[in-house]
Amino acid sequence: MPKQNRPGETGGQQWTRVKRYLKKSGDIETANFTIGNIRKGLVSTYVIRKLAQRLMKHDEFESAGKLLRTAQKFAQPHPFVDFEYARWLWAMSQQKRSFAFLSKKTTFWDQSYLWNLLSVIYDVWDDKPMIASCQKAVNRCLDKELADPKAANARVHRLQKVARAKQLKTGNWATV
Repeated sequence: MPKQNRPGETGGQQWTRVKRYLKKSGDIETANFTIGNIRKGLVSTYVIRKLAQRLMKHDEFESAGKLLRTAQKFAQPHPFVDFEYARWLWAMSQQKRSFAFLSKKTTFWDQSYLWNLLSVIYDVWDDKPMIASCQKAVNRCLDKELADPKAANARVHRLQKVARAKQLKTGNWATV
């Protein structure tokens, strides 16, 4: 088992340790260990996202789903986790659930990469007016994010606090 996360450790440092554990123990055991640490609040969003991407790339969709559902319930809410969860739903042939989830989260977080993923879904469904609408939202968000990155990050942190409060109140982040 890898060592527990150290106070003040960055997501990149955590990911380096998780990669070493992946080589030694494999995807499924690493995912299960990480899920336990997510429940304890010891895993950064960066590690959750990178591990979910790796699991999906290696066709470990069941483990990726368990990881992302645990992150939805116990981890600090973040748009990157929602992005990966929507991608996982789509990969699991749950397109309508993915669309519904992503539509809700896109309006909540208002981040360019979420709008872009929603635009891709509309593109698959060949809905040209909605593609144009999503692309306008992508451009609007990018203008905001590039004009003042600190303000954009501060907005995400404020929304994380709101989402965390709702998560604690309901016990389920997916309902936010």
